[in-house]
Amino acid sequence: MPVFVPKEAFDLWLDCANVEADVAAALIRPADEALLEAYPVSLAVNRVANDFEVLIKPVSAGDIAEEQPVAPAKKPKKAKEPDDQASLL
Repeated sequence: MPVFVPKEAFDLWLDCANVEADVAAALIRPADEALLEAYPVSLAVNRVANDFEVLIKPVSAGDIAEEQPVAPAKKPKKAKEPDDQASLL
């Protein structure tokens, strides 16, 4: 979960060895609305395997409705290494 701390409190926030948790918690403030922007993005962001810069670009709501599901990339099967143990089967 992101946290918003005023710039002037960065050093105090990061000094976790010398700052008590309740003092650090008191530094947390609601984000300034001017810092945040919300916009729709591709549904492909919901798949961890997708890691492309284009995924953070704004899209229209119509584009999202028309999106086709993104198929997961096929991973090559890893060869099983022998464990040198006898098998009962």
